[in-house]
Amino acid sequence: MTSSSQSKPDPGCLIQIKKNAKIFLEKKGSELMAPVTDDFFAFRLASQKSEIRRLLLLFGIVGVLLVLTLARHATGGIAMQGKAFLLTLGTLFLVVCYVAVYFRAVRRADREKRLLPEWVWTVSVIAEASLPTFSIFMLVRLLPIGPLNALTAPAILLYGVFAVSNVLRLNPKLSWLFGCVAAAGYAIVTVHAVDKAGGVAWPMVPFLASYTVFIFLTSVVAAFVSGELQRHVIASMEAADLKRRAELLQSELKIAREIQQSLFPRQELKIPGFEVIGWCKPATETGGDYYDWCKLPSEEGFVMLGDATGHGLGPALLIASCRAYVRADLPQDKDIAGFMNRLNMRVAHDTDGSRLVTFVGTLLDEKTGQVKLVSAGHCPALLARAATGTVEQIKAHGVPLGVASEFKFPDPAPIQLQQGDRLLVYTDGITEAKNPGGKMFGIERLGQAVLRHSKLEGQAFVDALYREAMDFSNNAALLDDLTLLSIRRL
Repeated sequence: MTSSSQSKPDPGCLIQIKKNAKIFLEKKGSELMAPVTDDFFAFRLASQKSEIRRLLLLFGIVGVLLVLTLARHATGGIAMQGKAFLLTLGTLFLVVCYVAVYFRAVRRADREKRLLPEWVWTVSVIAEASLPTFSIFMLVRLLPIGPLNALTAPAILLYGVFAVSNVLRLNPKLSWLFGCVAAAGYAIVTVHAVDKAGGVAWPMVPFLASYTVFIFLTSVVAAFVSGELQRHVIASMEAADLKRRAELLQSELKIAREIQQSLFPRQELKIPGFEVIGWCKPATETGGDYYDWCKLPSEEGFVMLGDATGHGLGPALLIASCRAYVRADLPQDKDIAGFMNRLNMRVAHDTDGSRLVTFVGTLLDEKTGQVKLVSAGHCPALLARAATGTVEQIKAHGVPLGVASEFKFPDPAPIQLQQGDRLLVYTDGITEAKNPGGKMFGIERLGQAVLRHSKLEGQAFVDALYREAMDFSNNAALLDDLTLLSIRRL
């Protein structure tokens, strides 16, 4: 091979290509497959934000209780006079202080996007379950209406208020904890009230015990509702997250497709005596097929087609690297076999045998009308002879790129093209197109289609082949990328 600055690959450039591809895949993988812990953290943050609204609700409830307390005191209510009135005001003040301190802690944690420790939630539940118990206990000791009557004072309704508000925490365990603490506390106060009253008749025991049971049942219902809301919220968050990831994936695939499309040749290959047409349709947003051509300094045309295993983003990145290698090391001295050997070693080094690329390189000689074709494990190329109306198959000369780095490709025998002869190189996306009965389009049908449409010029030829394949498969979705590369002797 002749010495040329254009023909020598830039190792730094090629290494950077591989690094960029690896970084891109790792980045997309981390974004699209976020750990479950991230979803849990987001849910906990949402629950913590909901706690702010719950505490604001408690502020409002305390305000209503304060108005009712003052109204009962002003109207001479027996339960809201003297020590009982002062006790109620003191209790409400303690509740306000508790809510204010807790509210400040939650707001600060929310602004800093951090979670409060578990013990804070536990302490708050115990405190809220204990406040109604403390109020009733003091009423039992202070009210002149009798300890048993104090057990049914309006303060008992606070259990329900706090139990319902706990639903907003979206944590069934906290509702269960509230129910256990509240029921246990009320049961203890009930025992104390019975003792202070000097005992009760046996028929009164189930009646008094029912309050404890109902307090616990209220929390059971709250826990159930909280659990259902938790599942709905998590499902909504997961659906929103899946939508976000799908949109991100579509956006990235769109960019990848635009980049890949820009890698295809933008100008026609003008080699006197030849017509070269290329066309590609990926099965997904990005594909593992590509074709390219260029005119060498020696005036020969070099036409190539590659197919990485599979389709999608991974094969697209591999085929982009392969294109970079080809562009960096074109067969300047017509040694197409040596070029294929070097390309094979580089792809093998890149893939470590985990992926492979089938590849066809074709050299066009405008002076003689000859072509030299080397196929690395690719589908048989089809050579349609205009004079005889026959189709010849040109089979692969060696293994796909990346399978065995030590493999040596043979020097190809020149193929003489006569006027009207057409050479078709394609990927198996067209031959593997299936009809509703499960039969594949196949090489034989493709060869006959090439003969039927061989006189068509330019894009009309590849459009006709694609239309036949689609008619055969009843316009079914492609199972693999489809690429056609036609070389016709004028």
